[in-house]
Amino acid sequence: MITFARMKAKNDNQSEPKLLEEQLQEQLLEKAKRHYLVCFIEHCPLHSHCLRWLVGQHADTFPVSLTVVNPRHAGIGTEQCEMYCSDERVTMKYGLTRLYDDIPARKATAIRHQLIERWGRKFYFQMRRGDRPITPAQQQDVADVCRSCGWTGPIVYDAEDSDWQW
Repeated sequence: MITFARMKAKNDNQSEPKLLEEQLQEQLLEKAKRHYLVCFIEHCPLHSHCLRWLVGQHADTFPVSLTVVNPRHAGIGTEQCEMYCSDERVTMKYGLTRLYDDIPARKATAIRHQLIERWGRKFYFQMRRGDRPITPAQQQDVADVCRSCGWTGPIVYDAEDSDWQW
């Protein structure tokens, strides 16, 4: 997997590193505008690969107030920081409409009902339409449900993209 720091280091050698740096910074800031919890703990051993800290480094362009990690909380800023959010990009899947194309109707119905039970009706349909990304953990949920319902064929999604797991 490619981390934010590796992407930055890799592109420092290219002819247009400033452009890529600005694009990554814009992506981080755009995500952070959605009320993302940021961190300013410089002494944290995990900060160089933590999205919360990386977003915090660009906080000067933010509004006056921010939601910030409490540096006085026990366990924050340590090797086992509970607020750590890795900067590794993961493969997000989108849409479940093609999932049911080759699955027999009874199995498809059972799979759909179990996924709705697991995620809730609203989230299920947002993921089915592709409005909400399906994280790696949720992709594993889909695989587990399909296997428990007897489907051994391929699990097909509508689309995929590489993104940070916010």
